Amino acid sequence: MKYRDWIEAMEEYRIAIQQYPEFPLALNNLAGALYASGRLEEATATARESARIDADYAPAHWTLAMVLLMQGILRMGGRNMSGAGR
Repeated sequence: MKYRDWIEAMEEYRIAIQQYPEFPLALNNLAGALYASGRLEEATATARESARIDADYAPAHWTLAMVLLMQGILRMGGRNMSGAGR
């Protein structure tokens, strides 16, 4: 998908969430779109909310795990870059 497509998808998911604030599928899909567009902190918070609403909804836990994993990888990469050239 193109970045513009993710933006449009996020808008649609937000509309669904406004109408149904405790709809874990829409929250999880929004988290995935945020993740895909590089908005990792927002993706984390949204995936956490989806998992909180329905603790048995496995996709929310998977999305949260992937986002947290990616944040950890990016943080490690940033630490490695800060020491580059020493």
